[in-house]
Amino acid sequence: DTCEVCGRVAKVQVCTACKCVAYCSRPCQKQDWSRHKNMCKALRAMRKVKTPAAAIDDPAARQGAAQCFFLRGALKLRTKNYAKAVEAYERGLALDSTDVVATMNLGLALRNLGRHADAKPYLVKAHELDRDYGPACHNLAEYIYEVEENAARARPLYQRATELLPTYPTSWFGLGSTLSTLKDEDGAVVAYERLLELMPDNTFGRKNICMGYLHLLCRAVDFKQPDDFRRCRAAFERHLAEGLRRDPRNADFPKLRIAFDNVLKIASDPARGGPDDAVRAYRAMRDAQRRKADADAHLRTINEKIRAAEARVAEACAAAGSGEG
Repeated sequence: DTCEVCGRVAKVQVCTACKCVAYCSRPCQKQDWSRHKNMCKALRAMRKVKTPAAAIDDPAARQGAAQCFFLRGALKLRTKNYAKAVEAYERGLALDSTDVVATMNLGLALRNLGRHADAKPYLVKAHELDRDYGPACHNLAEYIYEVEENAARARPLYQRATELLPTYPTSWFGLGSTLSTLKDEDGAVVAYERLLELMPDNTFGRKNICMGYLHLLCRAVDFKQPDDFRRCRAAFERHLAEGLRRDPRNADFPKLRIAFDNVLKIASDPARGGPDDAVRAYRAMRDAQRRKADADAHLRTINEKIRAAEARVAEACAAAGSGEG
């Protein structure tokens, strides 16, 4: 767990009364007491009379108990203990099913456990509970784009999310990716430009905007638009130089330069594939690299699970041996 006040992870102690909130020190606990005391009191009363949470009749007590579970869920979500987060949020929502943040967070915890089908109803409900809550709008868009692979449905949600969260870089990245999938490179580069204003070190955004300008360069050549060509070329070279400066070891930026040079060489020679040929080749290479990275990550996860299982077996054997002795 992490400290509810300062966020420290090491040596935290759970509130002995409600066991739902953790603190790293006595000063942090005192600082948070004015906020925490009502919820803590409600949960203590519930435990004192040994009443199941779902059987609490008093509305204030039910809400206080629900908030305790929501806090517990938030702590577990923050420390990536997704199974415990799901358990806490489910218990809290059984008491108060109208909390938009808890509903959304339950969906996120389920997604992180790979339970995508179970996550969707909660993400949809969170958006329905408050259509002006930016994080709920963003997370539903992300689910539709990444899990269902439906860029057309995700686009209006991402657009709304960027209106509600204009300084949230991830929404701009999602909008750029969605528009690029829909072949709207003009809109995509605008979204990526905004992303890079907010997060200049975002390497993926930098590479994607270079790809977007490559497509626009090809279009300018095809439609014989020299002014657009010069504008897109200047933007491409600016972002490529900035990407190389910020991440000089990244192999994709030199490859983008090669793709750009190929565009210039074959732009006027349809017999050699036309101006889109180099862009298609680079996109295929990038997709292959991404699939390899996903496969490597999956293999690492499997190996971690194997090591954890082996450790549990060793602990069980050690415990059995000590019991026999």
